Amino acid sequence: MRLILSQAQTLLAEYVDYGLCATDPRVTQWINLAIERLLPVLNPEKTIARYVFPVLNQIITLPPEVKTVLAANLNYPCPPGYSDCGSWLNQVVQVRNRWYEMIPGGPAGYGPNSFVPCSPNVLMDMGSGYSTIADPCTLNDPYIIRVYADLPQPSSEGFIYVNGLDASGNQLISYDTAGYHQALGIQIPTQGQNYTDSGVQISKINTITKPVTQGRIRLYAVDPDTGVQTPIAIYSPTDVAPDYRRYRLTWCGALVENSTIVLQCKRQFVWTTDPDADLLITNVGALQEALMGIRYSKAGSAQLANYHFGEAAQILEKETIDYDTDKLASVQLADYFGGGDIWNLR
Repeated sequence: MRLILSQAQTLLAEYVDYGLCATDPRVTQWINLAIERLLPVLNPEKTIARYVFPVLNQIITLPPEVKTVLAANLNYPCPPGYSDCGSWLNQVVQVRNRWYEMIPGGPAGYGPNSFVPCSPNVLMDMGSGYSTIADPCTLNDPYIIRVYADLPQPSSEGFIYVNGLDASGNQLISYDTAGYHQALGIQIPTQGQNYTDSGVQISKINTITKPVTQGRIRLYAVDPDTGVQTPIAIYSPTDVAPDYRRYRLTWCGALVENSTIVLQCKRQFVWTTDPDADLLITNVGALQEALMGIRYSKAGSAQLANYHFGEAAQILEKETIDYDTDKLASVQLADYFGGGDIWNLR
């Protein structure tokens, strides 16, 4: 079952406070708080999803709505000369946590400044903190950041701030009407501008921040010598502090062209005010209990708050068991099977 925010606002406004209209901003705020509180507890129906990624440079960057990878399956075409294996091969990949690289028995690397894993069938967590979905091809050389706006506005929407290092390895800084920034400001294009470029070359990106915009913002890394631009980020209008998680796919030898990896993932809570946005918690009863838990928590009654949050968790647990069909039919037969007498089937 789908549940969008506008439906939840109508159904749950009274559980936020008596007499509130469904369009009151507090209703939206509390619904978001309730979902954020419940998501880490269990894996309800809408919180697990499958994603397909192309295998590029052995790095998988998760989109902002994905929290963690639970399982993985690698799909690649049959290598040349092996026509007897069929058209496509499937291979289960082990998902390892962020400590795998450091423990005994983990992967091995070579080279003084690089880590090249050589343990097959492993998807290794590299942690979060990445503000771009891909590193530019010119990563070893300084590059220019180019900003595109899908919906340029008549007046300026502000700046994209890039925290990192310039071509000389110095911290990026900039000044504007708001004062000093320990980051480089790149103005978002307005109507009549195809794009805007960073005023200096950049050798490393640490973080990127942006204001709320009317449309998507796209970032490209441009090679200053050839002019070739490589896409490195696409930001939604409300994505103000992008923070992505990455995984590295280990492999001995060259990856086969057109390989893809299918990931079973736990989805991430993303704050929303869009009335048409799908909610990850679709059980209205669980949301009612969570909202009452927030009310009692705000009033200082920890005992009642914990009770209602516990009720919400139990509702979701039962729903999850029912959805995953974790109930096996028990067939009981009579002593004389030949008679075909079935006592009980449930």
